[in-house]
Amino acid sequence: MKPKIFLTLLYITLALCLLATAAHLVWAAYAYQHASIIQFIAEPANGSVRDLEGVVNSLMAYSIVYNCHIDMRLAERVIMRAVKVDNHPLTIDDILEKVCHHYGLKQSQVTSKSRKRDYVQVRQISMYLAQKYTKMPAGRIGQLIGGRDHSTVIHSCNTVERRLKVDKAFSAELSSIENSFKLKK
Repeated sequence: MKPKIFLTLLYITLALCLLATAAHLVWAAYAYQHASIIQFIAEPANGSVRDLEGVVNSLMAYSIVYNCHIDMRLAERVIMRAVKVDNHPLTIDDILEKVCHHYGLKQSQVTSKSRKRDYVQVRQISMYLAQKYTKMPAGRIGQLIGGRDHSTVIHSCNTVERRLKVDKAFSAELSSIENSFKLKK
């Protein structure tokens, strides 16, 4: 776990401990059972203690006003109002830009006809992410990423999925790229 995320989770845990004490709850059991909610709250804050504090305060206020426990549904509602989440749809250009930046390549290199290994891998990752995050058909994705055929996109997605299953470093790298999109998962 990254130090920034750990500190953020620690801050949330401490803030919710105060809430739990005020509500006479046993926090240790609550935190263990609701770790996914804590993680969900920490992600959009991006290391900003002010954002995190605002979300925790809003959660406490909503739970008191609506007389309900803090659950995932309440956390989603509060975060949508408290944290600025970029909801514009992700485009192929956005994906290409982030992936190329991550690997230090130019978009023209990735969309070229070149079959150099470095270019092909970045092209495959771009196609995989485009398939995952856009509602475009494979043929259109292939057309926009170097004028490729739909079967090339399907092959690229399968190749990336197979690699994700066996290569943890590659999986972490792909997660890093996905996090750069600043999407709410």
